[in-house]
Amino acid sequence: MVKFRPCVEIYGKQFFPHSLEEEIKAHFSDAHNPEDIGGKGRFEDVNYPFGRALIEPPAGVQEDDHVRWLFKYLRSNSEKIKSAGGEDIHLKIAIYHNGQCNGELSPEVLSNLANLKIPVLFSVYELDDSEWESI
Repeated sequence: MVKFRPCVEIYGKQFFPHSLEEEIKAHFSDAHNPEDIGGKGRFEDVNYPFGRALIEPPAGVQEDDHVRWLFKYLRSNSEKIKSAGGEDIHLKIAIYHNGQCNGELSPEVLSNLANLKIPVLFSVYELDDSEWESI
């Protein structure tokens, strides 16, 4: 079994995602402003030196349409994101598998990536049978 979980991740030294949410009708699945205090990891109990937001397709979007939805969303909102301080925008694809793992980027996806001029990050995770319900 293989599952793909794409999202858009945005960073910027002066990126304040919380002030942008309403303007671009975003629900960030994770976000912080510069100067917010971190709750875990290397920024636990210290100020973040940058803003960050994670955008995932909303519930109701079919899994096969997640990447397409994200591209459409970025075409509509990337200029607003950049003008709000979003410097680094990329498509992040988490791939979960429990055996052989194959993936494909269609010509449509490759064309959209070229037009948007954003990089793609892949992270691959192997799960055992008991972990599938959690993703």
